[in-house]
Amino acid sequence: EKIALRLAREWANSGADVSILSGARDGPHRKLVPANVTVTAPETPIARGKTRRALARFVCAKLASDDQDIIFLPGNYYFGLARAIRKVAPNACVVGKISNAMKRAKEPVWRQSARLWLLRMKSRYLDRIFLAHEAQLPEVWKALGGPQSRFVVAGHPALDTLPPLER
Repeated sequence: EKIALRLAREWANSGADVSILSGARDGPHRKLVPANVTVTAPETPIARGKTRRALARFVCAKLASDDQDIIFLPGNYYFGLARAIRKVAPNACVVGKISNAMKRAKEPVWRQSARLWLLRMKSRYLDRIFLAHEAQLPEVWKALGGPQSRFVVAGHPALDTLPPLER
């Protein structure tokens, strides 16, 4: 979330109109949201891990009523929303950030293969994929595929500058 908020701050400071659609109004990082970034959340919080369908319905309803240039999904968990988002915002640049390792310690090979296949299918609807470090690029590219140009190293949250986001 801190990286997502850093990106939102940088984009807003560069003149973009940035809004965050969140499953809840409050959270541990709420005080880190920049003043020039709008947060929209449902009246009743959507608990993380309960259902992505409820979050997808909320997000798509909000996106359908506005015109977006960029839609940012702050982690692998949210890649499943990309297909529905693509339907309601077909002209937006949909960006996802890799938040978890491709390989997990002690994960059986069959389970890892199934998880990576599913992540690859979900990532097909992303225009760009942000990585925190260049060392991740070979493993992520191998797992998700597609043109290498869609993978962007955003850097560590302690850095001050970001690469430009172009579609």
